[in-house]
Amino acid sequence: MRVAGTDRPATAPRDTARFIGVVLQNPRAAFASTLVRDEISLALELRGVASGTAKARVLELAERIGVSAVLDRNLSTLSAGEATLVAIAAAVVEQPPLLLVDEPLADLDATARGRVIAVLNALAGDGVCVIVAEHRAAQFAPVADFWWTIDDGALVPGAAPSAPSPTVEVRPSPVEPTDLMPVLTAANLAVHRKGTPLVRDASVTLHRGEVVALVGRTGQENRPCWWRLPWVRASATERGA
Repeated sequence: MRVAGTDRPATAPRDTARFIGVVLQNPRAAFASTLVRDEISLALELRGVASGTAKARVLELAERIGVSAVLDRNLSTLSAGEATLVAIAAAVVEQPPLLLVDEPLADLDATARGRVIAVLNALAGDGVCVIVAEHRAAQFAPVADFWWTIDDGALVPGAAPSAPSPTVEVRPSPVEPTDLMPVLTAANLAVHRKGTPLVRDASVTLHRGEVVALVGRTGQENRPCWWRLPWVRASATERGA
């Protein structure tokens, strides 16, 4: 195996590490600092890059990737999308020619997915070879140049997957009149966390047999979730999804 023209097995990892950037499916698992700024600059610090040069590089990269606003934030306060972008910035701060990314769209909402795809596409445009392993491969159809599938241990080239199918509305099966009594009713519900209002004046009535989706922008204090009420009779298509 040769990486950036270097014989990988015959070369010490410290001499080839700068050629490869890696972003894990759970980017937080690789974080080694407390602040975003320090995490992005960590590789430069370990290489002994001058402080002024490293600071300028971090600021320039943060602007390009779109994380300038969170540079002084604690990593633990980042949303899933922000954490993924910070992990990408930390992985490419040494300008490696190869970037390996494992399922970057996991746990992200539609907006965050679009931002991550745009950032990876921009890096490829700057000359980085970006390799993405992703179950949601169809979302990369507009930007990916090559497609490969691991099939029974073999790496097989193929065509781009088709775009995601449009959402099909699945209506609940009719319920008996005796089941029409609400199983949950809330009026003027308010939720606060540490003095910050998260929900204001929410009113909702839920019935048995319904499938209810509560969606919104992802974040530490605003995560999307699905509610499935008891005894839902899902179709085979819905169960497969």
